[in-house]
Amino acid sequence: MTEILFHCTGNATRSVMAGVALAWLRPDIRVKMADTLIVDGVPTSFRTRVALEDVSLSQPAHRSRQAGRVHFETADLVIGLAPEIELEQREEVADPGGCEVDVSVVHDREVASPIDRLAELP
Repeated sequence: MTEILFHCTGNATRSVMAGVALAWLRPDIRVKMADTLIVDGVPTSFRTRVALEDVSLSQPAHRSRQAGRVHFETADLVIGLAPEIELEQREEVADPGGCEVDVSVVHDREVASPIDRLAELP
């Protein structure tokens, strides 16, 4: 099974929304989310839950995960969602982590377009 890792800084907004959306669109792909500047085990924020619910998605069991070597070694594809993560090709997505709920909802829709394109890949 193909494994995709969404990697960001906080594992609270961008990687969670992208991972949940891709997992819903492509249940045949193992989707993981892990990030660099987090505390392990923190549940999804209220803003992220509301933004996901706005597009009829949810991930109530999500807990933040610190990215480690094993995440990168087992992934077939790593998608970085923060400007400080260097990638060969990049489509930058702004981080709404500290914003109001309505801005998070708009952001969730911005994340959806690249995820829809990714889901169309074989």
